[in-house]
Amino acid sequence: MTFPERLDQICTERGISQKWIAEHADVTEASVSRWIGQNSYPAVVDAIKRLAVDLNVTADYLIGLTDIPTPSQSLSSDTILLIRCYDRMNAEDKFVLWALLDRYIAPIDRQQNPVFHS
Repeated sequence: MTFPERLDQICTERGISQKWIAEHADVTEASVSRWIGQNSYPAVVDAIKRLAVDLNVTADYLIGLTDIPTPSQSLSSDTILLIRCYDRMNAEDKFVLWALLDRYIAPIDRQQNPVFHS
C-alpha cells in the first residue's frame, strides 16, 4: 500500500476526518485531500523513503520515532508495538515499567544491559 492508501484506510477505519489530519499535521485540508484523493505525497515522504532505503534503516528511525535502526523481521507485531510504546515513554514511566519487568529479567540479561548499571 502507498502512503495515500494507508492514510485513507486509517482515516476510514478510525473515523478520522481530513480536517483532523490537517490540524495535527499542520497543513491545509486541501493538502490532505490531495494526498488521499489524488494519490500524492507530502514532498518530505518521498525524500525520507529514498533515504531509508539507501541507508538501510527505517523511516521511523530517521525521524526519531525509534532508536532501533532496522527492526528484526522476526519480531512479532506485539513486540514491535511494545518497543514503539517504550520509545514514547518518559523516564518516570520507564522506571515503573522496569520495576514491573524485574521479576522476568534473567541474571545474564541484567549483567549485559546498561540500563541496570546506571
